[in-house]
Amino acid sequence: MASKNVFAALAVDQHDDDYLGVSTEPVTSVQVDALVALKIAKHAKDLYPAAVTGALLGMDIDGVLEVTQSYPYLAKARRGRDNDDNDDDAAELDEHYQVDMLKCLRQVNADANTVGWYHAAPLSHFLQYSWVANQAEYQTSIPQSVVLEYDPLASQTGTLALRAFRLTDAFYALLKAKSKHSINSEAVTASGLLESGLIEELPVTIRNAHVVSALLYSQNLTAHSIAAPMPGVDRSTYVAKHANALLETLDDLAGEHARYAGWHRAYTRDKARMDATLHRKRQENPAEAEALAKQLAAKLPNEPSKVDSLLLSHQAGQHCELLDAFLAPAVLSVETARVAVGAEPAHE
Repeated sequence: MASKNVFAALAVDQHDDDYLGVSTEPVTSVQVDALVALKIAKHAKDLYPAAVTGALLGMDIDGVLEVTQSYPYLAKARRGRDNDDNDDDAAELDEHYQVDMLKCLRQVNADANTVGWYHAAPLSHFLQYSWVANQAEYQTSIPQSVVLEYDPLASQTGTLALRAFRLTDAFYALLKAKSKHSINSEAVTASGLLESGLIEELPVTIRNAHVVSALLYSQNLTAHSIAAPMPGVDRSTYVAKHANALLETLDDLAGEHARYAGWHRAYTRDKARMDATLHRKRQENPAEAEALAKQLAAKLPNEPSKVDSLLLSHQAGQHCELLDAFLAPAVLSVETARVAVGAEPAHE
């Protein structure tokens, strides 16, 4: 993912008179050029099964974020193995690489306004704190930025699995106001995060150049024929992998709940001891009770962060939604065929 040191270079001066790339209107949809979608798919295929990331370039016009260019971030293997242990050198190399890429794009009169980033990972398993922190940095530097999430496994079933996300306003404000370890149950409730959710999904449309549209029309390639399931694709394998990923996420979530339950038991036990000690102290020496209460309260175990539990819960929800969307047509077809067979008149 992008280093935090490069966000200043990626951000643009929105007060510049020559800058017309970003509006103040909230983003409501994302329009992606077909060539950008192909670049993302190729990048994910070349480095599969590793997760890949890259920059998105374009402009925001009247609430529609148009993505017209993209380029991959510098992979760790391309930096050189000698720099793997030096984070400062790697960050500096990433910064120079991205600045040089933007300069090259400007030289050929291509859109060089950074509008977000893309991330490709199998089975849409992306809701991790590093992903959230990266998007929060983007929304700080570029308020209208989005992240395009690409699933290479789902795309093999015949449908382009490209989705656009942003952090909700409540989650973004909470991340900027508090550190990860200080986000407890009280902070989550006060921020309204339970009502607004962690992320919001924006509709994505693919735009072809007029020449490409004319070629597709001349070849009689309609949208229905292109989106049809690919022959020979083992869809059951994809469903099984998604189900396994869902079970693993639920196991991790159960581990987080067990950790939180352990903290609650320890907190309840220590709190009961503290109350008993303070009760005796108030009877013996009320003047020293307040000072003792502050000392004992500081020794109580701190509540663990709720960020991981929230991310795992939403990740499980993502798996369930994708499985439901993937299996619903198949189940409907099977049930329709079963009803049709049962409705046939019996032959004597």
